[in-house]
Amino acid sequence: MVKEIKQQRKTAGQASIDLLQEDPKEQDIYEIREVALADYTKKVENCINEGTTKYIDDFYVVVEAKRERLMPNVLRNFIFSRASCPTPHYGQTVYHFNKKTSEIAFLWIVPDKDICKHIYENMLLIPEYERDLLKCVMDFYDGTLLRQAQLLNRENQITSDIYA
Repeated sequence: MVKEIKQQRKTAGQASIDLLQEDPKEQDIYEIREVALADYTKKVENCINEGTTKYIDDFYVVVEAKRERLMPNVLRNFIFSRASCPTPHYGQTVYHFNKKTSEIAFLWIVPDKDICKHIYENMLLIPEYERDLLKCVMDFYDGTLLRQAQLLNRENQITSDIYA
């Protein structure tokens, strides 16, 4: 029975090829989005649960989106936790988890380089519902996100203590 199940499942490569060959109108975008979002949420929740046992203090949940080189329509999310706030970079979403209140706060999302460039070059045409994303991209480009990460990591405080 296990062999039968393995034979019925498609590899990511085969699914990618099948989707590229289909007419885009045949794909139900909303259905795909709902399934992906449910899976994303579940993985973030699992990461938080693991982080609450792993860290004594607050921690950060990082989602890195990577495109497969040979399958451009396959995007994989790598979700992990860390004690310090990461340096902002392309294809990254960051959350802060407060252990005392058990609250998670969204910090930023930086899309991949091509999307950032498109958003930046067309900032006056960005619809109202994407203004938060535009703000994240602008904050990434002007260094605001980097300064926020440094502040959360108390890096400026350490530097000023050294030179005092």
